[in-house]
Amino acid sequence: MSRELHDVDLAEVKPLVEKGESITGLLQEFDVQEQDIETLHGSLHVPLNGSVG
Repeated sequence: MSRELHDVDLAEVKPLVEKGESITGLLQEFDVQEQDIETLHGSLHVPLNGSVG
């Protein structure tokens, strides 16, 4: 491995989830819609997940 890769300093390391923040609190920010799609081979149930903001 080259020496340049070992000399890199990270400016800031942050966790993806802050302390005290739960996954259920994060999931409330998402909008969920459901669609039923009819095809030649039968029906397909599709949940659509996306961010609100």
